[in-house]
Amino acid sequence: MNLLPLARGDQDAPVRDWALCEYRNSGHPYEEPVHTTMLRHDRWKVVVYHGAPSTTRARSGELYDLEADPTELDNLWDDPAHARVRLELQELLLDVLVATEDRSQPREAYW
Repeated sequence: MNLLPLARGDQDAPVRDWALCEYRNSGHPYEEPVHTTMLRHDRWKVVVYHGAPSTTRARSGELYDLEADPTELDNLWDDPAHARVRLELQELLLDVLVATEDRSQPREAYW
């Protein structure tokens, strides 16, 4: 996305309502890699710790209501009352990953 029109003050500049962060292949060289993806949308932040087949680490995550909990102290990932929000954010995350995928590079898998 070209941010120049927005920086110039163009009120009609296209903006997106989410932010994405990807963290791949981190960790000590002798441990399984860590693959994490974060999506911020509206008042919510979801962090997904990816599991198999990319790593043997457990699949888990974090979910925060940044309006009610701006310091991210209350992880709502396993809270049944927030299961719908978690699912909606995971679905949006999947769509964002497909939309932002770099199709110019060869895809490699290490498994």
